[in-house]
Amino acid sequence: MAHTKVQSLEEIDAALKAATVSGWVLLQFGSPTCKLCPAFTEEASKVRERRCVDAWLYVDAHSCDDVSAAFSLRRLPAFALLHRDHRDSSKKLDPEKVSVWQAATGPQLEMACEANGVPFRTDTRALVFTDDF
Repeated sequence: MAHTKVQSLEEIDAALKAATVSGWVLLQFGSPTCKLCPAFTEEASKVRERRCVDAWLYVDAHSCDDVSAAFSLRRLPAFALLHRDHRDSSKKLDPEKVSVWQAATGPQLEMACEANGVPFRTDTRALVFTDDF
């Protein structure tokens, strides 16, 4: 499952509005010049396969200064787990309500999913219904 590149808070907010299955969105910050980012992206892909995340968004931290500033970004790779409840009373994304993990690793992402209650995916293909069921 690939991520979707976004360049603005409005695009992130639109993804949160569309998050109707689990309500969770993975927001990843990276850069083409970040040496640790490809490995984190690979780990994030594995986590996304296990966890029910409605969208996986990617922000190029160096080309989207306003988004990076809104999340007080300092070190890459970084991520935030957004939930549709992270929107303020005017129904817009409130970066102040979001924790950002910086200089992040795959195990940190998995721990953040666990701590925040991001549900595991259920694979309905594994269910086999027979006449005896």
